[in-house]
Amino acid sequence: MLEAVGAEANNQVLKAIALQ
Repeated sequence: MLEAVGAEANNQVLKAIALQ
């Protein structure tokens, strides 16, 4: 479950980078 949370957080970071 912790891995899923980490993956989701990483996905959000990538999205934020892509929006810049």
